[in-house]
Amino acid sequence: MSSTPANNDDDTPKDPLSEMLAKLLGGEGMEGFDPAELAKAAGLPEDPKVLAQMFSQVQAMMNSSSDTPVNWELAHDAARKSAAGDDPSVTPAQSREVDEALRLAEMWLDPFTDLAATAIIGKAWSRAEWVEETLGTWQRLTEPVANSIAFAISTAMNEQLPEEMKSMMGGAASMMQNMGGALFGLQLGQAVGALAKEVVGSTDIGIPLADLQMALLPANVKAFGEGLEVPEQEIRLFLALR
Repeated sequence: MSSTPANNDDDTPKDPLSEMLAKLLGGEGMEGFDPAELAKAAGLPEDPKVLAQMFSQVQAMMNSSSDTPVNWELAHDAARKSAAGDDPSVTPAQSREVDEALRLAEMWLDPFTDLAATAIIGKAWSRAEWVEETLGTWQRLTEPVANSIAFAISTAMNEQLPEEMKSMMGGAASMMQNMGGALFGLQLGQAVGALAKEVVGSTDIGIPLADLQMALLPANVKAFGEGLEVPEQEIRLFLALR
């Protein structure tokens, strides 16, 4: 009676997740080891595509460097990728409808507020455009925090490490700083990209993210009104007034 071999035959289809993790961890000394079980135990996604995207992000972090506390190039790429997907381009008709709604809202509010009316043209943005127009404000808001974190880590290392360890660390400190900036940029970019799928305008979080620009996102306005049984024109005007 022959025993079943531990390894799959060449013609046996393999689990892509197992192959990917096995390649990542190295193939030697892995008899009886199931990488898929490790993925589950570590909370990693089982979808090979999602896992491949995660590994590519880690690789980008390892290969990236920046002179600033936050890797803004990585933040920009992560935000664009996170916002990508069902993001149709804005049509001329949508641009006109948004501008009309914002102008009407301003006309209604002008007699009841102390703020002077503006001559700013209302903008209709796609999600990708929202990312591009607001990322500069996110940079100004978060860079002081990143600076403080980087300074705190550097101070803690200098105060707690012995002198001989400091010389041994050498370039490792710079590498850790780059990794921290890359991680901060990646997390911020993913958060901004996720917000781009939810916000309906340029001031949703109570901050003028696009300076003085007034804008609505038609795709998100449409999603906001789904199931409300209210005409889209009225929903757009309500959001413009808000």
